[in-house]
Amino acid sequence: MRLVSTGLESHWYPLAWSRELGRRPLGVSLLGRRLVLFRGQEGRVAALEDFCPHRGVSLSLGTVRAGNIACAYHGWRFASDGACVHVPSATASTPPARCRVPSFAAVEQEGMVWVRLSEQGDAAPPRWACWGERGYAFTELVTEVECPLTWVVQNFVDCAHTGILHGGLFRGEPSRDIEAHVEQRPEGVHVETQGETTPESLVARLLSRGQGAIRHTDTYRAPHTVEVNYWWGEQHLVTTSVCTPLTERRTRIYTRLGVRFGLLNRVVLAAMRPLTARILAQDVRILEDQARQLERYPDRPLASTPADLPCLWVHDVHRQFSGERSPQPVERRRRVAYRL
Repeated sequence: MRLVSTGLESHWYPLAWSRELGRRPLGVSLLGRRLVLFRGQEGRVAALEDFCPHRGVSLSLGTVRAGNIACAYHGWRFASDGACVHVPSATASTPPARCRVPSFAAVEQEGMVWVRLSEQGDAAPPRWACWGERGYAFTELVTEVECPLTWVVQNFVDCAHTGILHGGLFRGEPSRDIEAHVEQRPEGVHVETQGETTPESLVARLLSRGQGAIRHTDTYRAPHTVEVNYWWGEQHLVTTSVCTPLTERRTRIYTRLGVRFGLLNRVVLAAMRPLTARILAQDVRILEDQARQLERYPDRPLASTPADLPCLWVHDVHRQFSGERSPQPVERRRRVAYRL
């Protein structure tokens, strides 16, 4: 099933880490459409519709031969542009069938395979925050959740839930009055939280090491990226999550967690990876329940407080980028106070 909205098709989405795409093709989903990824001529990535026009078999069941993908059923081969280049059962005097598999723009960048469904759209995929910069070390996670993209990206800028859902692990019970500077930009939403001090939690004890002053920002870049930054002086933790809508209801989250803690980089990463995985697992449980509930009660109004402003603005921007509402370039700023 393809998504009804076509506004999302003009953007690049991550579909695999580069290391996942080896000699065999890889079947994936994007916006409800089944695709096959493979390495074509000179190892360049290619993306085709996962459908052989001969008898309808999934091309992802096949093999890669001389830079072309061969169907597992009758061996028909297709080049990176989708053109049929070989039919094993054809005689020497019979040219390959004049058929073509739909192809899509695919690039490999910073260790990731990106695909764009529309012929027109963003010129290049987004960059990962701090990737390749001196002094940083990274680890990676992949999470899938049965929840629409719009609710997933809102969750990542929603600080008000962290001390409740992740209490003791990441933040504790809300106890400090803080102020958030929320800014809506043409490309997304940026939030800087002021007045935040080191909370009582496992993550805080690991990272703060007695330093109370925190600089914290959350940035949503439509339609699918959220970057979360924490600084303790020169020490820096950055978590970037790019969310790929596999279908209308299922989202895959590619997360890169980066740290700059000097000689402690490896130690911090070794501890933060399982903690981040636990936090994401808690988010998944709640997001999947939220998705089910909103399907059961589609007409129920949802209440909000000032702490929800980042989520509300992210929701507005996402609707514009997905084509659910007419694009209206809006730039606005607001300060909101709440307890964190």
